Amino acid sequence: MKSLYLNPVIHVLVILAVAIPLATPAAEAPADSTATRPTIGLALGGGGARGAAHIGVLRVLEDLGIQVDYVAGTSMGSIVGALYALGLTADEIEAELVAVDWADLFVDRMPRRNRPMRRKEDDTEAFFPFEWGWKNRRLQTPRGVIAGQKFPFAFNTPGLLTAGHTGFDNLPIPYRAVATDLETGERVVLDHGNLITAVRASMSIPGVFPPMELDGRLLVDGYLASNVPVDAVRDMGADIIIAIEVGRRQEDMSSESLETLGGIREAASRIRSQLALVAELSHADIVIRPDLDQWSGQEYDQLAKIIPPGEVAAREAEDELAPLAVSAAEYEAWRQSVDSTPVPSPHVDLLVLDNRTRVADKAIYEWIDIQTDLDLDLDVLQEDLEEVYELGLFETVGFDLTREDTYNVLTIRPREKPYAPYLVNLGAGYISSYHGSARVQLQARVNWREVNRMGAEWRTDFGLGRVSGIRTEFHQPLDWKRRWYFSPTLQYFQRKDGFFEVDPNRTLAQYDYNRFGGVLGLGRSFGRWLDLRVGVEAARLTYNFTVGLVNIPRTAEEISGPRVRLIVDTLDDHARPRNGLYLRTDYQRPSGWFDTPLEYERLWGSALAAFGNETDIVLLDAQGGTDLGTEMPFHQQFYLGGLRTLSAFNTSYLRGDAFGLATAGLLHRLGGSNLPFSSRAYLGLWLEAGNTWYPSQETTLDDLRYCGAISLLLDTVAGPFHLGYGRSTMGHDAFHLEYGVHLASPRN
Repeated sequence: MKSLYLNPVIHVLVILAVAIPLATPAAEAPADSTATRPTIGLALGGGGARGAAHIGVLRVLEDLGIQVDYVAGTSMGSIVGALYALGLTADEIEAELVAVDWADLFVDRMPRRNRPMRRKEDDTEAFFPFEWGWKNRRLQTPRGVIAGQKFPFAFNTPGLLTAGHTGFDNLPIPYRAVATDLETGERVVLDHGNLITAVRASMSIPGVFPPMELDGRLLVDGYLASNVPVDAVRDMGADIIIAIEVGRRQEDMSSESLETLGGIREAASRIRSQLALVAELSHADIVIRPDLDQWSGQEYDQLAKIIPPGEVAAREAEDELAPLAVSAAEYEAWRQSVDSTPVPSPHVDLLVLDNRTRVADKAIYEWIDIQTDLDLDLDVLQEDLEEVYELGLFETVGFDLTREDTYNVLTIRPREKPYAPYLVNLGAGYISSYHGSARVQLQARVNWREVNRMGAEWRTDFGLGRVSGIRTEFHQPLDWKRRWYFSPTLQYFQRKDGFFEVDPNRTLAQYDYNRFGGVLGLGRSFGRWLDLRVGVEAARLTYNFTVGLVNIPRTAEEISGPRVRLIVDTLDDHARPRNGLYLRTDYQRPSGWFDTPLEYERLWGSALAAFGNETDIVLLDAQGGTDLGTEMPFHQQFYLGGLRTLSAFNTSYLRGDAFGLATAGLLHRLGGSNLPFSSRAYLGLWLEAGNTWYPSQETTLDDLRYCGAISLLLDTVAGPFHLGYGRSTMGHDAFHLEYGVHLASPRN
């Protein structure tokens, strides 16, 4: 339930506001009504998604005809306050915030389909969705889970980006955003600069968003110093202050929550800020507390439902608020004066790149299309910043619009990840079939970015499990746009593999396959969807049977030859695609060295198409491969078996010199949130047709095997879990459990 109190001073101010106009002849009334009435200030508190209740309070103030002269906000209150200061009505603010794609806002990277091909490769392996850095001989974590790269362009109000550079007092309603100095703990009141940057600083929850650097200070969320900025509004000159508190109070915490370590830590962290809040609220004239007990600060997908409690609380305070109203004519005149007319885009006179990173200026300018001596095009600016951000080394790429003398200066500010340039990814995978062998895979990647001015990367992958070894690649772009590249690669790995008898649950033989070699590759990326690479490889191969009835001595082979790889990738997500296409084709033609009688060809291809939405996804997949009749060695054979690859058979049960597979699948969402770091559950239905053939000349559609499968997919922040059961028309069946396997990952 809301609580409210009224400062006695307000009674005197209200009496004066009524008495003075009565004692003054109408003809002598001043044009500015603030000369004959107390000025009103709003202090909008922080509380995450609970801050949507501010909109309900604003709606009541509008209905009552209360003219607001000053507004200040903290955290979520800062964005509501900024929109109100720009002249938006409560209805317009609601439409603005509800329309925000909060799930996308909390993901810094641009949509996957729009990323450069090199960056799309980053998520084709089963790594955890977290990135570390190697610095000072230890792993370092990011300064925040979310960098907030998309925040400036999440809203459809251009004024957030273009207004404020001449000072927040010059907005339709004077405005302040409140943040906290991370080093001193002091309150910082922001009154000038980029408006959206000030809002972003006020909302920088420590540990969630990295601190914002402004005027030489590291700023974080204002709730730590002034969660309801009453004093900031008073300093602006307000006579009467209406404070709206939407944060979670200490007394709201249940006794059960204090029985856990997390609950105790949360309560302890709130004590200091709660005491400061009580003191600051005592300086307000009216305090409104909407009843928000059922809502958490993370429920951004429920904003429309959080607004009404604010309106209810303000209606209950109507008797105290009504005396603050002005006449209908005065209110209409004021409303017209602050109306949210479109703010014209400022003319860009100078473009400045404030680059303090190891990325060359020229590499950044290649992606910037903003022109000077023209009005600022926000769509072009957004695309430019996203392009630069996807170079991969930046924590954020922001901008400032400032007025210097008679010039409007647009400054682009890329900021390097504090743990750069050695970026680290870790991952794990697991595949097993009932009565079959389990495959565990651990992997790590270290990527040294921006090795030289042209943007070279030195990527090294480590694996331990079914495939153990190391692979290192030096990726050297040959032009500033990073389209052409030279890519030498070295690798050593050992793979454990086996043959099965007719009984799919019994291993006939097991062997270790070792490979040491390298590839010299030359490639070209075409746009954001196609990559072509050609190269020459040389390798030494050894294999040794370790288990089984086959008595074959250890064998070694040396090979070399050309290889070609083509990738088309427009998927929106590699792990769980909803839309797009993924096509990959590989061709190799190795031949033996000296007198080694070995020469064969290996052609393999895969195509996946995804269609759907957040509820239902259709996946169509086709794969095939052949040795083109050249008698490929057994360790290069193709295999089928496993979930979605003839699900009635154990993993890799079927082998041959040629294979074909067609799969149609439907994923139906069972539940889960769209917000990042939440889990989603899907029910999967699969139809499969395919087989392997040995030798490849005996390939025929008459031998196709037909399977159906049902599965449960859990898409979690730690990676995908997939449990399934498959059965064939011939009576074979198998249960499967997978972890860390992407739906778009081919098996050969």
